[in-house]
Amino acid sequence: AADAGHTTAMNNLGVLLVNRLDPPDLDGARRWYQKAADAGHTTAMNNLGLLQSERLDTQLGPIRPE
Repeated sequence: AADAGHTTAMNNLGVLLVNRLDPPDLDGARRWYQKAADAGHTTAMNNLGLLQSERLDTQLGPIRPE
């Protein structure tokens, strides 16, 4: 669904890559959040901001799906 352009799926895939992989795939999550944010998905915009401000330097709490 994310590959087909479904923005909620893009956001949720980003959440999966951050919260369910060990170690998290932060770069992959950033790419999916960015695609969804570019398409106007506001939760992805928020998650992208959280990722950039909190998760890229430290492993803080989980990012929530929509």
